[in-house]
Amino acid sequence: MRRALPVLLAAALLVAAHPSEGPGYHHADEERDVFFTQQEAWLTATTARVGNVDHENTEWAGWSSEAPTDPAGGGTVATAVSGFREIFEDEGQDKGQMTAEGTFTGWLDSITMELHFAAPFQELCDLNVAVDLDVDGIPVLDMDGTGGPVEVYAEPNGETYIAKLKITNVFALLDGYGYAGAVDTEHTVHVSVQQFPLCNEAVWLYGSSSTPSAITFNVDPTDPSVAQHTTYDATNPPVDPAA
Repeated sequence: MRRALPVLLAAALLVAAHPSEGPGYHHADEERDVFFTQQEAWLTATTARVGNVDHENTEWAGWSSEAPTDPAGGGTVATAVSGFREIFEDEGQDKGQMTAEGTFTGWLDSITMELHFAAPFQELCDLNVAVDLDVDGIPVLDMDGTGGPVEVYAEPNGETYIAKLKITNVFALLDGYGYAGAVDTEHTVHVSVQQFPLCNEAVWLYGSSSTPSAITFNVDPTDPSVAQHTTYDATNPPVDPAA
């Protein structure tokens, strides 16, 4: 298991400025009073043809401040095992993960994700994932799929499921090494969620009104609404005891 790389950490992921700009919470220290503004975005298609693919559009996912409205739209990213492998045969791309990239301006302390997925054997198997988080190209959380993935809370949603997870203590990590940025700093945020199936073959779903996979920046980690979300602490990444 590769842990966060403290010497390489990047500038603060997101969120911004002042209490009047939205809900959020404060972090006080001796030098300043930092307010983390909460912002929700929905995963959608981008225009860049790169690495990990949306198998319909050959694109990375990105995020938008507007919720999807098309019930039949959206994209999928398949786990590269058995029946889903052929999706990637002609692309030669990275496999088995949901990758999303976008920008955010300001200070970041937490990232919460609710990712829709289809999995015919979910009732029999756990959903195990590793999460990588880069800010401005620098690894902040680097699990990389090399160590034991962590079981993530998955909530039934009709015929599909929602994986719920949160990354916490990003600001403490970045600030400690001088990369927290400022209230007006724009950062490039790159998140990969890699699944490690045992008997499960999951397909990540996003970009439609029926599967509105979302990423929310700076939800207070103590908020009851995220109490069930599986936690990835940026300062102390989780380790699978069996790894």
